[in-house]
Amino acid sequence: MDTLLANTSLTEEKGLVKGDLFQWANESFQIAISDGVLYCFKKNGSCWYTEQDEIWRPTVPSRKIQLSQAYLASFEQVAAMRVQRAGFRLVHLINKALDPSYTEPVQNAAQKP
Repeated sequence: MDTLLANTSLTEEKGLVKGDLFQWANESFQIAISDGVLYCFKKNGSCWYTEQDEIWRPTVPSRKIQLSQAYLASFEQVAAMRVQRAGFRLVHLINKALDPSYTEPVQNAAQKP
């Protein structure tokens, strides 16, 4: 967490923890269905498992995708951003659950000004 704090200001952290679980999940879903991610096949306004199967079933062969170095490089920053958000959000939820006086993040000595 110290590395995250050292690279994130309090204002940025407060922005990262805004919203609720549904909004956070939707952020990830929007990334998953965006062009180029290869998570699913877009069909009839939905996200399908294969071009023929809307969902995975035991009778449907598992999809295997070979990811190139270019693909990994193109999504490296997105993945790093999601991990950063997840870290701050998890700490936020734990603080809310365990500290009755906690309402929002506060400045930490290790935190970027």
